[in-house]
This record gives sequence, C-alpha cells and structure tokens, in this order.
Amino acid sequence: MAITTSWNITSMDASTSDGFVYTARWKITASDSSVGVNTFIGESSFSVRPDPLISYNSLTEDIVLGWVKTGIGSTTIAHYEKVAGIGLTIANRKGSDLPWI
Repeated sequence: MAITTSWNITSMDASTSDGFVYTARWKITASDSSVGVNTFIGESSFSVRPDPLISYNSLTEDIVLGWVKTGIGSTTIAHYEKVAGIGLTIANRKGSDLPWI
C-alpha cells in the first residue's frame, strides 16, 4: 500500500484591492489505488502582510499553499499527512461502505 498525499486550497478570504489573504481553507487528500481516498481539512489565518504583496489576480494556489505550509511548519505538515493516511487505512478496515454494492 503506497499512500500519496496532495494539498489543495478549497476557499479563502482575501482583499481583492491588494491581494492580502486573511484566511485560507485547505484539504489534504491521502490516496491509494488499492484502498481509496481520505481527506483531512484545516484552516489557516494570516495577520502579517507579506512584503511585497502579490496582487489578488496574480495569486496562485501554489503561492497560497506556500504561505499555509510555512505557517504550519514541517513537523505539523508531516503529522497532518500521517493523520490523513491513517484515516485512509482505518476507513478501509472498518468496512464503511455497503458490501452488497
């Protein structure tokens, strides 16, 4: 079983006038081709404006994910990804789907 994880921004609150992102909501998706998928969701709030600011129309998911991951830190990132993977294996063992479908 090889679990892979991916991060996505699901929504955010930002000032369209200057691009400052106040809050970013994100999810980690853990997947395995033989087991399925599991998600772990979270929210990050920002109070310090980056210098220089990036205009709202120039923001990309990679930029915002970079801010999220920097704020979270590598130890917590590893923990969150592990939790998403553990949830995937637990869901597989519980038999949460209907067996006759």
